[in-house]
Amino acid sequence: MKQRESTRRTGAARRAIGRWAFRLFVRERRQQVLIVSVIAVAVAAAVFGVAAVYNTPSTSAARFGTAQQRFDVVSTDTTELATRLADARRTLGTIEVIGRLTVPIPGSVDTVDARIQDPKGVYASETVRLRNGRLPEAAPEIAVTANVAQMFDVRIGRTITIAGKPRTVTGIIENPYDLTDDFILVPPAANDTVHTATVFADATSAQLQAFRESPGRLAVGLRGSDVNVTSAASMFATSTVVFLLVTFVAAAAFAVVAQRRQRQLGMLAAVGANDRHLKLVLVAHGVIVGVIASTVGTAIGLVGWFVTAHRLETGAGHRIDALHVPWPFVFGATIAGVVVPIIAAWWPTRSMQRRSIVDAISARPPQPRRADASIALASVFLVAGVVLLSRSHQTRAAWLVTGVVATVVGILLVCPSAIRLLARCARRAPATIRIALRDIGRYQARAGAALAAISLALGVPLAIVLVASAADHAAAESAGKGNLAATQLVIRIDQPGDDARPDHPAPNLDTAQLAAVQSAVDALASSFGHAAVVPLQMPVESSVAADARTLIDLGESVNGSDHRYRAVSTYVATPELLSFLGVDASSAPAGTDVLTTHPSAPIIPLGKHVENPSNSVVAPPQYSSLPSAFITQSGLAKYDLEPALVGWIIESPQPLTTTQIANARQIAIRSGFTLESRHGRASRATIRNTATAAGALFALTIVAMTVGTIRSESAGELRTLTATGANSSIRRALTAATAASLALAGVVLGLVGAYLGLIGASAHHLDRLGSIPFANLLTALVGVPLLSCGVGWCLGGREPAAFARSAGN
Repeated sequence: MKQRESTRRTGAARRAIGRWAFRLFVRERRQQVLIVSVIAVAVAAAVFGVAAVYNTPSTSAARFGTAQQRFDVVSTDTTELATRLADARRTLGTIEVIGRLTVPIPGSVDTVDARIQDPKGVYASETVRLRNGRLPEAAPEIAVTANVAQMFDVRIGRTITIAGKPRTVTGIIENPYDLTDDFILVPPAANDTVHTATVFADATSAQLQAFRESPGRLAVGLRGSDVNVTSAASMFATSTVVFLLVTFVAAAAFAVVAQRRQRQLGMLAAVGANDRHLKLVLVAHGVIVGVIASTVGTAIGLVGWFVTAHRLETGAGHRIDALHVPWPFVFGATIAGVVVPIIAAWWPTRSMQRRSIVDAISARPPQPRRADASIALASVFLVAGVVLLSRSHQTRAAWLVTGVVATVVGILLVCPSAIRLLARCARRAPATIRIALRDIGRYQARAGAALAAISLALGVPLAIVLVASAADHAAAESAGKGNLAATQLVIRIDQPGDDARPDHPAPNLDTAQLAAVQSAVDALASSFGHAAVVPLQMPVESSVAADARTLIDLGESVNGSDHRYRAVSTYVATPELLSFLGVDASSAPAGTDVLTTHPSAPIIPLGKHVENPSNSVVAPPQYSSLPSAFITQSGLAKYDLEPALVGWIIESPQPLTTTQIANARQIAIRSGFTLESRHGRASRATIRNTATAAGALFALTIVAMTVGTIRSESAGELRTLTATGANSSIRRALTAATAASLALAGVVLGLVGAYLGLIGASAHHLDRLGSIPFANLLTALVGVPLLSCGVGWCLGGREPAAFARSAGN
């Protein structure tokens, strides 16, 4: 009976304390808004980030559909092609065959792929989705992607000529797994003759082995994993870092709550409450905050994901199903949003039993504790993190996750030492800044947790910025800077003649035709805002009639052979062209015939034996489609050649838009010339800028909360300063200096952590980190501390409320 009575009394006491904690929360709801908001934002960031990381990687379905293997069969003999396809069907079982045609784009040097495909096929049907209109059924019908419709300036009901036959557009389609996949869908009923076919199959290992051993032995592409291990590991590591961030944010927030409620807790202890009851007050508060913040944060994260998922499709390059979310990770973030505040609320209660009731009732601030951490231990974790990341090769999940966690822990262990370093910097600073920095040093436990949160809040987006920059750099290294700059167009006059001729006929325009083309080019350049126009000339033989002239190319030796040469397009070295390309012709010896970027000594293939021309190697152009070989005036005279106008280079003051390029292509079609624009690889500048802005905003939120934490703990000193005549400017300066110092230290530590992680992960490709995103890094290093200073200045002018009440009594 006594045990039941004791249990009943204990339960009644806990319920009473729970109700009291809830009433305190309601009473202080305005003060709790910041805590709840920060935790809710952290949970929302975790939910949204996990969903985004999970859905961003592309899948193998873009190329394979539901098939497991695919390969191409090429043959100029249609009978041979049919035989090889029949062999594949007999060996591999059920297959799907897609024929391919190459269709030139009017007014452009580019082509587009036409696929003879059944939109309801066995394997590849998933790669075709109807967006508007209907799918083609009859022979003269086709469907096109939106970009192809823009290239050909057609819409539903218009026609496109393919393989000499007019085809009517019946619908707009897309590959939902690859939005950059531009193609024309031709129904099998068209019965077009093709020389290239792509085969999709879902063969067993035995069937595949038998096919590989059959005559011909075609190279077969195998489907990879849709969600690779690296993406899953990165998602887990990102979630881990975000949850660590939630922990520090919540711990710093509940330190303020514990400080604010010490008088009530002292009164509760005075009437008989034990340590468990006192801890229950804050733990119950943590439960309330956790439930509210986690619910709100999860809702915000999911709503934000559902609203913005379709906006990420362009950057991801494929359609995203908003409901395709890793729900276990989402539930984990929700649970963490409840559990972490409870742990963070319990953490300050550890010091309650060491405080006397008198100190608690008098609201005497506790003696600040020194947060010691070994630099040697931090160095061990940092080195271990870099080594583990380097050993992961970005493919071993366990090594990758462990390396990320070790690096994060190492940065966190550095934070107390960074706080002490800030305090030491106050010796020769002005009085106001000296007070602010010494307050940070006195309250190392609070300031260290806040600095850790700021470092993580900025370290994650800075890592994203650096990864995006490294990806751009790697793409640039593998493909160069591209064919042209975003501001350039290359225009070429259409060259008449028989396509079967092995030579390259020179343009043969009379004076009126040439004037019309020149006028169209000038008008086009004017529409770009007075763009520069540089003529392109190529050499032709003077002694040949105009209608029979061919363009003269240089021949470059293939692998040093004396008998095999490849043609290199050669342009006349006009001063205007050389100046535009930045080629210094004055450094070449007098009488040089050829200027070339190719190291092999070229010859001029005139169909007769000619001595090797004297040549001089010059620096290569920045872009692959710009001229790279030139014949000088001396070379023209020596080989009886003369210049012929073949086109122009147009350079606009601003990058050309899609609309401008489309309009230029229509002008090219009407005027009888073709143009080439940049085959742009998508820049990741938007990702970098978004990550920088998000990290800065989150860091500012944490800085605002941290400043409130430190200033509340040093409220006694602030009241003393106010009583001795410190005005609002001094109070603002104190708050601003505190905010700016923490923000600067957080940015530096976050940047160091991000670079250490990337150095480890890219240990075998350190050259990729050579491209430094200076604008984003300067925005973080300078912008975030300045903004934090401004926020602190705006929030730090109020007179202490406790001092004001005391003064009135």
